[in-house]
Amino acid sequence: MTLQAPKFLAALAVAAVMGCQGGLIPTPSGNEELDLSAAPDETKVLTSALTSDTEEEKMVVVGLAGAVQGAGTLAIHVPRTEITLEFQTHDDGSFTALANARADDTLELRFTGADGDQSAAATLEAAGYAAEPTESDDNTDTGTDGPHNNPAKATAQPIKPGSAVETEEPDGALVSLAWENDSELKLVGKPGYILADHWLAASNMTLGVSITAKADGAGALTLTFPASPGDTLMLFSYSGEDGEVATSPYAQHSAPGYE
Repeated sequence: MTLQAPKFLAALAVAAVMGCQGGLIPTPSGNEELDLSAAPDETKVLTSALTSDTEEEKMVVVGLAGAVQGAGTLAIHVPRTEITLEFQTHDDGSFTALANARADDTLELRFTGADGDQSAAATLEAAGYAAEPTESDDNTDTGTDGPHNNPAKATAQPIKPGSAVETEEPDGALVSLAWENDSELKLVGKPGYILADHWLAASNMTLGVSITAKADGAGALTLTFPASPGDTLMLFSYSGEDGEVATSPYAQHSAPGYE
């Protein structure tokens, strides 16, 4: 069974993939010859972690710039359920999607370009998540200024954003959302929002826009992304290197109304 993605995932907004300094990753120049037969680059695809291998859960799927060969259609197929979800990708090869899966499900990704040619398949395994993270002595990693899909090797399992237990703050108090202007929302994660030097993938599911930012040594960060009141926001943290990325379950928020 093939399902069309919800309309919000087919939005024409270009996915801005940003680092901790807010810099945009350049999009392809258009002069490069694209190999549309090439499978999607699974090392540039992030998925939020799932907590069950018996019950289906929602999973955020984020393709960073260069994950596929530009604008077109990406199909995510789950062989266990025989369900295929199709949605649009952006000019820079990025995408944002929401799928249902169980931990350890196999996902098959295929890209179809504007000319109708379909790529070879890339295969991913839906990431599972242990209930109790295993942490290192210092609970940090070394950090890197490299590409956001190649952060420093994790020495502690990423945590769900805002879920730190070593705080007396009420649930959600580790993050604040405030409008920069009528179309941009600022997210401020306080110290402990995620682990030190880990990365945050922030997705506006309504617009189909995903942004990444790296936390500082205290687990704090700030990022700004396009939004409107009521938009659905899903965020997860991650760390790893060379395509071996560990991720957390997602936290969900709704963009607030204008004050």
